[in-house]
Amino acid sequence: MKKNLSIILILWIVALAAGTAQAFTFNDVNIWAGSGSNSAGLVIHWSAPEVYNNTSMPAPIADISVAWGYKFDGTANAETMMVALAAADPRLYLLAGGQPGLGMAILGIGYDLNNNGVFGLSDGSTTYTAADFANGILADQPYGDADTLLPTDPGDLYWGGWYGPNWELWHEQGGNGGFTSAPDRGSDLYWTGSFFSGSHGEWDFSGLGITSLSLEDGSWVGWSVAAGGLDMGDPMGEGTLAWMNHKQAPGEPLAAPVPITGAVWLLGSGLLRLIGICRRCAS
Repeated sequence: MKKNLSIILILWIVALAAGTAQAFTFNDVNIWAGSGSNSAGLVIHWSAPEVYNNTSMPAPIADISVAWGYKFDGTANAETMMVALAAADPRLYLLAGGQPGLGMAILGIGYDLNNNGVFGLSDGSTTYTAADFANGILADQPYGDADTLLPTDPGDLYWGGWYGPNWELWHEQGGNGGFTSAPDRGSDLYWTGSFFSGSHGEWDFSGLGITSLSLEDGSWVGWSVAAGGLDMGDPMGEGTLAWMNHKQAPGEPLAAPVPITGAVWLLGSGLLRLIGICRRCAS
């Protein structure tokens, strides 16, 4: 671990001279799922919440946005995209719940950042290994388990939450597609809005679930970690106020890398991550 951290520190120094950010476009996407003439993008931003209420989660090991792409014809929605990409990228894995007639709920999102092919979730008494994830998804799980199931590999990016800080869903401004570049959340630290309606730069907060969020050509779907847990039993609590007021849309993404092996991947992805961090700092 110390050796890896030393490598990353060296790469960080190199990345300081990487220059200013360029808009992330569909041309920058490495991993695509589906087929068709229409394109949609997925951006997932792992970050630490401001308030840890009703959760056992540790902070994600990095503050980073990662992007994928999805091709389709006809009708499609955010659920079909998430399912297809979880199957297409062996490093992306999802904890999902749902109720009859309401569609899929994303409870946890993980990424095998160290590319060792090992991932899983455990609450200390129940453990799920990679073999329990069908095409990258552990489905039909109780909602509350998202606040207690922790990643079994400390080298993975992961966050899960429902009663604690949850994953929040965003889409491109207006929800009508037409974006060739990933939406820019702009210079404001937090969103402008209340409860389930508002925006952060070119991202709109989605009042819909992924099953109801339809895709158009040029749609972008974003996920970010809530600033705190919405606690209806404590409406003036620190977690609830953070959830209401401090929403953040995903930041500028890096492209999920095509699977390669060993140290080459570690060095390459480490450099990309650090360049991305420096670009966000410079923006």
